[in-house]
Amino acid sequence: MRINRSQQKLLLALMLVCTASLVLLMPIMSAPKNLLVLESGQALNPAKALSEFELLNHKQQTFTREDLQGQWHILAYGYTQCPDICPTTLMLLTQLKQILVQQGRYQDVGFLFYSIDPKRDTSEKLAQYVAYFGESFVGIRQGNRTGRHLGFEKSLAIKALISRDEKSKQVQVSHGIALYILDPQGKLQAVLSPAVDPFGKRAFTLDAVVADYLRVRQFTSNL
Repeated sequence: MRINRSQQKLLLALMLVCTASLVLLMPIMSAPKNLLVLESGQALNPAKALSEFELLNHKQQTFTREDLQGQWHILAYGYTQCPDICPTTLMLLTQLKQILVQQGRYQDVGFLFYSIDPKRDTSEKLAQYVAYFGESFVGIRQGNRTGRHLGFEKSLAIKALISRDEKSKQVQVSHGIALYILDPQGKLQAVLSPAVDPFGKRAFTLDAVVADYLRVRQFTSNL
């Protein structure tokens, strides 16, 4: 059977389409089967080890990377005088804990709140603040040894800016928003990001945080 010129052109075009489709599918076909996809953030594969650091907790005790080991943690950061997102986020974590208790699943998790305003957020003030949210919360802040907190902030890409007007004595604080899921080896397993509403307001949603935390725990338990 002879193929005319028109049929040859059609066959060539079809072959090009098939080849292009295979090229597009190759990343999907070759993607690792153990890739974890989250609803509201990004999982790290492999998990990231944090740099050495030295902080103080709300009991004025030294807090280092070794204190992260042996238990899962979810960490948030901000400052105690934050009017909205910080207390809202910590309250959401108390609700997460309640849901885990009700379901009887992955309850072995502690919560950390890192203050990016250590000059005003003393250990005493942090102790009063985290007490509102439950016994599972630990407040941590920069310690007395200069620079020993930088490894911690750099490892988590914590973003914060504090400016002080010497005349008015007013303090302006701005900071990023994230939740960090840390495994019992003290490694960063996932970073969760808040949703943004049509008005540009950012906030975490309970359903998404619960779902992503459970996904991370289930994923790591299967490794």
